[in-house]
Amino acid sequence: MKKSALFLFLLFAMPVNAEIKDNFNLDPNKKTEQLDLTPKYRVDDIVIQGSEGRQQIIKFVIMIKKGEFVTEKRIREEIQKIYNLGYFKEDIDFKAIRIGDGFRIIIFVNENPKFNSLKISGNTVIKEEIIKQEFSSQIGKTINYNDFKATLEKIRDIYVKSNYQGILLIPQVSESGDITLKVSEGIIEDIIITGNKDTKDIVIRREIRQKKGDIYDSSIFEEDKRRLINTTFFENVEIKYEAGKINPDNMLVIVNVKEPDFTGNFNPGIGYTLRDGITGSVSLNKINLFGNGQTIGLDLRAGGGWFSATSGFNFLGRLDWSDPWFLPGILPDKTGFGFSVYKQRENNLFQTVGLFQKQVDNVIATYAYPLNNDRTGASINFSRALFGDDITSPFRVSLSAKAESISPIIPYVQDSAIKQGNNEVRFTDLEKSNKSTADKLKTEFDSYVDSQIRKGLTLSKKGYDNRLALGLNFTYNTLDYVMNPHDGWNSNLLFEPSVGDLNYFKIYANASKFFPIPIPITDQITLGLNAQVGILTGGQISVYEKFYSSASSAIRGWPENGYLNGDRLFLGSAELRFPIYNILSGVLFVDTGNFWDQNWKVTDSNVNDTKTNGKLINTSLLNQYLRFGYGVGLRLNTPLGLLRFDYGIRDLSKPFDLTNGAQLHFNIGQKF
Repeated sequence: MKKSALFLFLLFAMPVNAEIKDNFNLDPNKKTEQLDLTPKYRVDDIVIQGSEGRQQIIKFVIMIKKGEFVTEKRIREEIQKIYNLGYFKEDIDFKAIRIGDGFRIIIFVNENPKFNSLKISGNTVIKEEIIKQEFSSQIGKTINYNDFKATLEKIRDIYVKSNYQGILLIPQVSESGDITLKVSEGIIEDIIITGNKDTKDIVIRREIRQKKGDIYDSSIFEEDKRRLINTTFFENVEIKYEAGKINPDNMLVIVNVKEPDFTGNFNPGIGYTLRDGITGSVSLNKINLFGNGQTIGLDLRAGGGWFSATSGFNFLGRLDWSDPWFLPGILPDKTGFGFSVYKQRENNLFQTVGLFQKQVDNVIATYAYPLNNDRTGASINFSRALFGDDITSPFRVSLSAKAESISPIIPYVQDSAIKQGNNEVRFTDLEKSNKSTADKLKTEFDSYVDSQIRKGLTLSKKGYDNRLALGLNFTYNTLDYVMNPHDGWNSNLLFEPSVGDLNYFKIYANASKFFPIPIPITDQITLGLNAQVGILTGGQISVYEKFYSSASSAIRGWPENGYLNGDRLFLGSAELRFPIYNILSGVLFVDTGNFWDQNWKVTDSNVNDTKTNGKLINTSLLNQYLRFGYGVGLRLNTPLGLLRFDYGIRDLSKPFDLTNGAQLHFNIGQKF
């Protein structure tokens, strides 16, 4: 009884190395007839039965010649060649009939039916007309397995080019040549999360756009993988696949994550300084708080009192909290919210303003006030996608509001250096030995503090400035990996009006672009370019709000002590980043830019650096109006963050002069 239908083969394409599985490979060890063919028997004749039209092609592929001595294994190897032509069913067999001292080999073949019709089911992505068009040249001809397989490969490629790689094609052929092609397009039976010990499943699933019942799309999952890594909650993310448990034609997608050993730190500390006395501190920073994807930072510092050289008790602190998915189900997906409450001190230990130097009687007191200030305030921030899909859009907009009070740190007369004759004395000792002189000195110092600091450094003339700042920030981010970008853009444009005692308008733009450098030995060399432009405009700009050369706004090779500052900012940087070994990498960099006054006019007075370079007499724009820095750097990727070490040179004639020609820089995180 002949079979009414016959499965040809399965095409099950699993990313990335899909393959065709052929169920028709002939078993060369199949035993049809027990023969004892040994080399002493020779072939006298070969006869093909079952195919009149393909006698020639069959005899062409058979390498057995008349008079040759053969074994049964050799005959079956030749039969496999016949089957590989693609025109015949798998039941090819043979019979050996003795003729004198030799044998007549009769090979029985059974041709495939003619390709009569094609019926397709299960396709939703690719139209039926497109699939049938690929088979049009085969209709009406004898079915050839090889041609059919090649056409299935073309159909598979059509799916793959559309990013549907979980494709399963199951053809079935009847004895009359009617073929049914069942298409399974890779339906996701379920998505399984593994490897997460602290992170809740919902934090991972909300970043995955494809859901149960969707057709698997490899490009979407690659974007989901990148987005999961960019949360910084995971060291690595792997996407794996298995056949469905309920329906093997479907797919199980397994998202395996690896969480880092450290997702935060807790650091208590205690110290002592002459001015502040015993100072205690505690800091806590935690990303992915309780596995919910939230971030919290807490920093508390307290000192002064009885054990300090000055009176008063200092308490500083900052609390930051943010949630990248605030009120899901109520607000649009991936709406971010954060707030900060703080009283913090900003120190600039190198730039001094308002020098106090006074002689009272036989005492000389000197004090150089560093540009320090305390900021007390609170801020809130909302962010969400600006265009397109809420989860995947590279465009985001954020609205922020900040209310704060900025006040210079008020020094005490005890902070001054007091010299009596050739001896240095403490103010408390002067009070005991000569109270009249001490009182006069205190009066002079208090007058200096009132005129030079309280009134001189604040626009309100009250010793503090209050302001309300509203921020509108647009960002565009297509970075492949946020922590170590190799390709993509990261840009932002900020508009921030400030009202109150400080009344000005701030515009700041920052754009970075990263290019992978194709080198055969490695794919980890990256060229990064960055540009920054800043403008402060208005009549009431505090000295504390100006742009300063430091951290990400530094021109490496130049001091980061406030020496470079202004109401206008332009910076450009180029870095060539390359791996060295394991967690250590290197950088070659060039920085350029300038800081200048609000009047937009760049003049000799705010460009020439007489202490380092002497008079700049070249009138070309690049040399006279821009500063340059060149150098090398190291990056150390630690569990607590990336540490940055840079050696910048501003004067190529003095590359090792750390006073007049070069500068060391240390910071946390990449410059851009």
